[in-house]
Amino acid sequence: MFNQEIIDSFQKDLDKSNSVLVLLPPEPDEILVNSGLGLYLSLQNLGKKTQIGCSKLDNPGPIKTSIGNKNLIINFQFKEKDLDKVDYDVDEQGNFQLMVKPKDGSPPPDSKNISYIYSGANADLVIVLGINSLEELGKLYSDEKKFLDQANIVSLNKDSRPGSFATHNFHTNSATSIAEVTSFLLLKTKIKPTSEAANNLLKEIYSTTNNLSTPRVTADTFEVIAFLIRNGARPPVTSTFTPPPVFDQPTPLNQIPPAQVPSDWKKPKIFRSSPSR
Repeated sequence: MFNQEIIDSFQKDLDKSNSVLVLLPPEPDEILVNSGLGLYLSLQNLGKKTQIGCSKLDNPGPIKTSIGNKNLIINFQFKEKDLDKVDYDVDEQGNFQLMVKPKDGSPPPDSKNISYIYSGANADLVIVLGINSLEELGKLYSDEKKFLDQANIVSLNKDSRPGSFATHNFHTNSATSIAEVTSFLLLKTKIKPTSEAANNLLKEIYSTTNNLSTPRVTADTFEVIAFLIRNGARPPVTSTFTPPPVFDQPTPLNQIPPAQVPSDWKKPKIFRSSPSR
């Protein structure tokens, strides 16, 4: 599916990375979600500090809608014209204290209107799934544009066009799904997935191949399936039994009415030879 040179280059960057971000586009389908979670859990299992993000998702679970975790931003309703100065101090226990001093005659900030957010994404390696441009990440990109424009990015996609934004491209249209691309990458880089991650990926491979019945299934597909099963995945139970057709019950012989024989069949038959010529 991918040549060894591309895999080795990615492996080298992954080995020296302590932190990894896995990013999905807004409103991803189930295949992308399970592929992203499978990768996220596997990298955590490898000992990497890993975070997974998506700006818009109905049931996020471990998936964060914001990937910034470097800077703490404090928001409160206060006019700059009322501000005298902002200062900080450290108390006797070593705790940081921020002081916002209003001008004389101006009210202090109302603590009820204070909110806290984080910004400033930071990671040694970023892995994106199912996109052809960083803009397709939506708010994740607009919030962290400066970081993502300079990040070391790995792109996984079931599209043969390489992403110009990525350092490492794992793009192909020969795979059955993005789940197969993800599984193949784990296999070739010897990243051991958790049983949950393996199940997530195997489920999507079976789903997108209609239980391995589509002509797009290749030797690579079966190779990654064996890899996932060896790491705790359980193939979905499928039934190939087709019930026999139901025939009408035959009518008992004693209920069959006698045949209606034409009356002339009962008369004697006279056969004449044809006249000689």
